[in-house]
Amino acid sequence: MFRSLATVVALALFASPLSGCTGDDPDPLPARISALLDRDADAQQAAIEARIRAVPAVTSVTFVSREAAWERFKQQFADAPDLIAGTKPDSLPASFEATVADGSVAEAVALVIGTFDGITDTTLRNGDGDVTKYEQIGVLVPLKSGVTDGQRAAVEQLIRGLPRTASIRYETGEQTKARLLQRCKGKGDLAASLEKVDASEIPASFRFRIGLHGGKIPQLADLQRLDGVEAMLFVPVEVI
Repeated sequence: MFRSLATVVALALFASPLSGCTGDDPDPLPARISALLDRDADAQQAAIEARIRAVPAVTSVTFVSREAAWERFKQQFADAPDLIAGTKPDSLPASFEATVADGSVAEAVALVIGTFDGITDTTLRNGDGDVTKYEQIGVLVPLKSGVTDGQRAAVEQLIRGLPRTASIRYETGEQTKARLLQRCKGKGDLAASLEKVDASEIPASFRFRIGLHGGKIPQLADLQRLDGVEAMLFVPVEVI
């Protein structure tokens, strides 16, 4: 996951809505996986969709065309006309969006889908729901492949200095794969599919939980700007 600039741009496009749930005791949020399609994958679209639907824990799949991605992009960045003007409409990939109700295995599902022919990358986010109704939210921070020890230390220092954080952890790709294999036991053939994922393709990452203050999503722009950070993702706490 998270190996291209197109993916980083796509993170903004697939941000989940912040409203839609009601009730005093909300159920866990689902996770949303965006699987970005290769430009030459049009002829494989039906086959790719069928493979995604067959992955254990996937509950729904929706196709997002390049045209729809462009419209989302323009809406998302309506207050940044220079960015819109500098982006070609056909530079945004088509994708499939898959919903995973069991957040504990959503990361494994994203990794498995990322190995499918015709998929260039996957991103993981919160699914639909009112995030502000929860006491905590999960934060996943994949690092760039060439991150230095100094850059990694700076990322950790900033995270540990944030208020209301818990369960702060650094993982290598190998550690992430081993943990997810344990979580996938009893989830059909998900563990067997995950075994085939090359751990060297899984980015090292920091992951933690952060409390919401007054129901507001924390602002972590400084974290996103640090050298060595590939992306910064809000995910269901079960992912962490």
